[in-house]
Amino acid sequence: MADPPADSPPPTPPSPAPRTAELPISWPTTLSAWLIGGGSLVAALGLIASLDRAISALLFIALLWIGASVFLADRIPQVPRQRFAVLATTLVGLGVALDRAGLTVRGWDTAFLIGMLAAAGGALLIELDRDRPMPPPEPPA
Repeated sequence: MADPPADSPPPTPPSPAPRTAELPISWPTTLSAWLIGGGSLVAALGLIASLDRAISALLFIALLWIGASVFLADRIPQVPRQRFAVLATTLVGLGVALDRAGLTVRGWDTAFLIGMLAAAGGALLIELDRDRPMPPPEPPA
C-alpha cells in the first residue's frame, strides 16, 4: 500500500455553507419587482375605505396576492401565467383608479391611484423587457 507523499498538505474538510437568517420576506432584486410589490400594497391600502363595493373587494384581494407573490415569493405557490395575471390585474386596477380619482385629489383615491401607477409601470417594465437587476449597495468608505 502506497503512503501519500510527505510534502502534500492534508486534505481540508469542506467549509460549511454560510448560515443566513430565515426571514419571512424575500427582497426583490429588480426595480420592477419593487414597483409591482410596493405599488400593489399601497393601492390595497387605498382601497380599504371602499371595500363595500364588489370591485374594490376583488381588487383588494388580488393586490394583496400580488404583493405577497413579490415579497413572499418563496412561500407563495406559483400560478400558471403569473406575469399575465399581474399585468391584467394592474391594468384593470389602474383603469378603476383613474375612474375614481378623476381630476380631483381625494385622500384614499389618490393613494390608490399612485399605487396602481407604480404597479402597472413595474408590470409594463417586465413586459417591455426593460427589467434589470438592481446594483448592489456601495460599501461604506
